Amino acid sequence: MRYVGITFRGGTNPNFNNLEAWVTKNPYAQAGLYGQCTWFAWGRFYELYGYDPGFSGDGSSCVKELVAAHPDKFERSSSPKAGAVFSAIGHNHVGIVIAVKDNTITVQEGNLDGTTNTFQDAKKDW
Repeated sequence: MRYVGITFRGGTNPNFNNLEAWVTKNPYAQAGLYGQCTWFAWGRFYELYGYDPGFSGDGSSCVKELVAAHPDKFERSSSPKAGAVFSAIGHNHVGIVIAVKDNTITVQEGNLDGTTNTFQDAKKDW
């Protein structure tokens, strides 16, 4: 997945006080999936770009759904760029590329403990 032509907003870390991103608009919060990688990626995307990424499936399908929802802004690519959403190939996982410098890729992802959490615990599981 490659980031195409848009500067993203928001800080370098999640703002869990942004209830639109993490609770009220996030479809994974409505399903009670706090702490899951999909919940985290949806929330960070919303914070960074300011709109719904258009994905609501499992982690392995998020990039496909994002590109289908926003073909004018995103394209599928194997070259990481800052602002990209990645779906792990062969794994049910999704995250956000925050920076790429030389051979170092910085990502943010959720569900590091492998479980669904309460909202309070999920805020620490990234």
